[in-house]
Amino acid sequence: MISRFSCAVLCLMPVCLAALQADHSPPTSPAASAPPAEKKPDDLAYGRKLLQDVRDNVFSFDDPAFYWFCRFVKADAQTARYRITAQDRAVPWRFLLERPSDYRGRLVVVAGRLLRRSQIEVTNRHGVGTLYQCELASAQTRGVCTVIVTDDPRSIPVRSMVRTKAFFIKVRAFRTIGGRSGAGPLLVGRHLEQVGPETFGLTDGASGPGRWGTWLVVGTAVLVVVWLALRWRLRSSPAKEPALGSGREPAASDTDFDWLRQEEQQEVKKGDSADD
Repeated sequence: MISRFSCAVLCLMPVCLAALQADHSPPTSPAASAPPAEKKPDDLAYGRKLLQDVRDNVFSFDDPAFYWFCRFVKADAQTARYRITAQDRAVPWRFLLERPSDYRGRLVVVAGRLLRRSQIEVTNRHGVGTLYQCELASAQTRGVCTVIVTDDPRSIPVRSMVRTKAFFIKVRAFRTIGGRSGAGPLLVGRHLEQVGPETFGLTDGASGPGRWGTWLVVGTAVLVVVWLALRWRLRSSPAKEPALGSGREPAASDTDFDWLRQEEQQEVKKGDSADD
């Protein structure tokens, strides 16, 4: 009987000791017991990872990476990163078209002539809301650059020279109303900045059709000025009176009729000979 009781006590002793240690052990913090934190969805590295799945030279830009950058730019509190400084230089569009992987997900400065702008309401994507699609043209290329901005650009006149500092997403294919197809960069940024007046050409300081148009206008203006100067000079100079007697035939003299008198004398002689 005693041996059975002793065995039971020995068996229960480890359990009791464990219970006592559990009661007197310090409580564990929630942070120590929580799983390791995952990467935040607003991390820029996460968005650049999404860009690995985008395809260049397609018309649509309905990609998860595109909408992610739209949400990121709209909620980004670091507005200074989108401000163009004196050290920033515009990247030629052909660099983006030739080497899109080198610039994908990076902030780049692009410039061009504002062709059109339109407002887009994205209701099926959380956190996107209102966007503004702006299309730029450049005399350096026949492509069209599509810039999606979150701030309203409608105060900038169409055909103005603009620039922006935005995230390059991909090369987007496009087709104009006239049926011409091509490709151009697609970027997502905060705002457009007007740097030139409204004009009717694509003269953005580079050689091309716009520069020829400028020379044509200048040449026409010079010819008009010269023509007006000559016309004013001719009108201001006094008209000269023609000299007296100029343009008139000289008066006839008596010698001019000698031939007539000679013919009359010959006729008289012929008549006298006929009478004889």
